[in-house]
Amino acid sequence: MFEQFAAADEILDQSQSERIKEILQKPLAETGQKEEYHFFRRKCRLPDPLWIEDNYPVLETSTRDRENFIYDMSATAEGRKFLLHSGCIRSWFRRDWACPHTLYQWLFQIVAFETDQAVAKHAYETLTALWSNLGAEPAQYVRDEDLKGERNQNRHIDIDEFIYVLKNYGAVKSELAEDCNGIPPLTNSLLSIEDWSGQAGEQRIPLNQFMLVLRLFGYSVRNWPEAYRQVGIKYVIRLMFQISLDRVGSFIVRELQDGIESCLSVLSESNWKTEVQMLVNELCTRFNTVDLQHQLLQVMKPTYDRCIYMRRLIALTSLVQAIPPRVDPDPLNSMPSGSAPEEQPESTSTVSSNSPNTSEYETASLELSGDESFLSFADSDTESINKERDMAMLDSTMNATETSDSDIAMQQIDNTITRNVIASIGTDNILQETLDVLVNPKSIFQQRTHHDYRILLYHTNFLDACIGSDEEELFQEQVCLSHLFRKKMR
Repeated sequence: MFEQFAAADEILDQSQSERIKEILQKPLAETGQKEEYHFFRRKCRLPDPLWIEDNYPVLETSTRDRENFIYDMSATAEGRKFLLHSGCIRSWFRRDWACPHTLYQWLFQIVAFETDQAVAKHAYETLTALWSNLGAEPAQYVRDEDLKGERNQNRHIDIDEFIYVLKNYGAVKSELAEDCNGIPPLTNSLLSIEDWSGQAGEQRIPLNQFMLVLRLFGYSVRNWPEAYRQVGIKYVIRLMFQISLDRVGSFIVRELQDGIESCLSVLSESNWKTEVQMLVNELCTRFNTVDLQHQLLQVMKPTYDRCIYMRRLIALTSLVQAIPPRVDPDPLNSMPSGSAPEEQPESTSTVSSNSPNTSEYETASLELSGDESFLSFADSDTESINKERDMAMLDSTMNATETSDSDIAMQQIDNTITRNVIASIGTDNILQETLDVLVNPKSIFQQRTHHDYRILLYHTNFLDACIGSDEEELFQEQVCLSHLFRKKMR
């Protein structure tokens, strides 16, 4: 650090040198450092893969002998290596061995926990071979109530198994939040026998195996969607978004994208948009900083309609939440009678620094007025709730003699709208809502002075993510943005 100071003194003049020293000596919290979120601890303890017998009473002698042999060999790493390298499981399967449901869960655990990556890879290949069913169509799922005493031979991966893997990869228990959204703890109590999630770890998450875990679970969801409850799928989607915010998420982005796409695809056709809106509301309320919300956009594919819809909602919600509400502590007592309240300095982010020494730069505001109704392209018979709110704010800003009572009412409206962002965002008016944000005088796009270029860039990316996916809406966006830039250049 001192060598850097000395070099700065030799090359730069005194004022520039002092400025560099001031920046280097600032605490990290004041330098605009990105906020970090941790879903996993740095170290974990990986258990041995757990073979759980289903204790089905009536089995053929050959089937019982095979499963007893697998049970004995599964107890050691060398035994598991022999089983998977020899290919005996696949050979038995091709000879009409009816594999129990627990076998697929055991292979899934080997992929996740085996310390020998070659063995984990063989388990992955074995599981995909069993899933191929030697044909184009996957094996049919049989509901528990339809088994009628028959053995469970379903091939899907249980959500319990996926959560068990996350726990033993070091997921923080409070971040799993199992009891929210109606998700109970693990229904199979045996999965808690070797749960290391509450103990100090010595190993790191095996990222290559984590990728394979996500691929297998996504494949299972796509092929047997009827095996999963809607509430469980929504819970898994939320977990995948949380994983994407962790430092591990940057290494497995593609697998998380595929997993989220698979889970979104199995939501009910009748109400998937409502479910997505609820998920977005929950995510943006939980992760309400610009940095984290910007990261959420990275794990949604721009090629799938449900991902596009969710991506647009997250971006729009982030833009609306970034508009600061008016805050007047006690205008009736602190302001002289008949005087107009002063505007408080506005902050564009909860992460960036607003200290007077922060470097600033200026941009031209868009200078849009609320009465430019030709910017509206939404096919709706009623005006947007946010449009009325923004028109009221614009009119009150233009009125220098507004009363203290109107200030309080405006603050209440702002706070109500901020708490219920998704409630006012409809399916067909995302473009109109986006334009309302641009018109709002408190929007970052209307400000001439900005303290943090990174925050402005994030908001620009949010605006880009709000753009529609079909050709008609893209054309409308091009016309709208062309008009905005023409006004800006005047």
